[in-house]
Amino acid sequence: MKLKFTDLVVKGEFETYNIVIDYANGQDSEVRKITYGEKIGSLDIPEKIGYTFEKWVDESGKEVTKDTKITGPLNILAKYKINEYKISYELDGGKTTNPTTYTVEDEIVLNNPTRKGYTFSGWTGSNNDELQTRVTINEGTTGDLIFKANYSANTDTVYKVIHKYQNLDLETYTYVVEELNGATDTTVEPALLVKAGFDNPGLQELVIDGEGDSSVTYVYNRSRYTFNISDRTYVDSTSTNDGSYPYETEITLKAKNRSGYDFNWSDGNTDYERVIKIDNNLEITPVYTARTDTEYQVIHKKMNLDGTYTVADTENKIGTTDANVTPGLKTYVGFKQPELKTEKIKGDGTTKIVPEISDSIDNSELYRKMLVLQKVTGVNTTWAMGGFP
Repeated sequence: MKLKFTDLVVKGEFETYNIVIDYANGQDSEVRKITYGEKIGSLDIPEKIGYTFEKWVDESGKEVTKDTKITGPLNILAKYKINEYKISYELDGGKTTNPTTYTVEDEIVLNNPTRKGYTFSGWTGSNNDELQTRVTINEGTTGDLIFKANYSANTDTVYKVIHKYQNLDLETYTYVVEELNGATDTTVEPALLVKAGFDNPGLQELVIDGEGDSSVTYVYNRSRYTFNISDRTYVDSTSTNDGSYPYETEITLKAKNRSGYDFNWSDGNTDYERVIKIDNNLEITPVYTARTDTEYQVIHKKMNLDGTYTVADTENKIGTTDANVTPGLKTYVGFKQPELKTEKIKGDGTTKIVPEISDSIDNSELYRKMLVLQKVTGVNTTWAMGGFP
């Protein structure tokens, strides 16, 4: 009998293999026994803190799925991708350098920020609501984080107050700069530096910037004062004109010298010529006080027989300048007193008062008779003036 191959039935069993599934997340490995040629079957999606599962692979890195057929022993490993988390900061004007991402494998100590005009008080946020000046993101931490920087304002932050005082040219200014201290971000109203002769500006408010470059400027213009010489009769034309002048303007005063007078300005100064710097409204005038010791002369003359005059007496007197005087007369025997004479005393002391002598007798006729009598008698006779010989 002839056998056909198709009629043969071969009986036997396929070999079974160990399939080791390593979850690589700290979880115990799983061992499956799968017969040659069979599929692995369903595979769980494992979890690992800080990672995202990607796929299962064999020892050579080849991907393994539920449909992979077994042909021998097999070690399967879970493959993960590490997660990256965000770190956000609210620095509130501060500056620092810190990472903006991290992974579960990182350990990070935060650098504290600095902010001008402030002192760092600590971090709050993902670390805690309690201020912490040292924050560590420990290895194994996951999830997005946020940290807020907190500060306390410094009380010694510098700010400047600039005082500008107008110069006499009215165009430029002299600066006085104060460097003061105060609490950052507070509002202050710096005081003025008041100086005589300058108009005070209005007060200004200033917010103290933490950068230390805050400033306020006060401008002080020169006060203007009126000047007036109330009587310019004896004032030289080189004196400053009446008007309004800025503080410290030089004012020239020049009065004329008047003989026979004592001089002073109405403010008591006795210099004829002076320069003052105006620092207030000023009305001034020269004051002349007549001297009471101004010299003058009274000259008394006697008439001679020939009609001429001879000085009989000279009186040196003193009186008040520019006052009218009427000196008394002298009496001489044989002479008629002249009329009283009134004159003003000149301040330069040159006043000479000579009373006008007028005789009621024609002295020229007397003189003629005297000559005839001398010729007849041969006697040289002295005649008295003012009457008969």
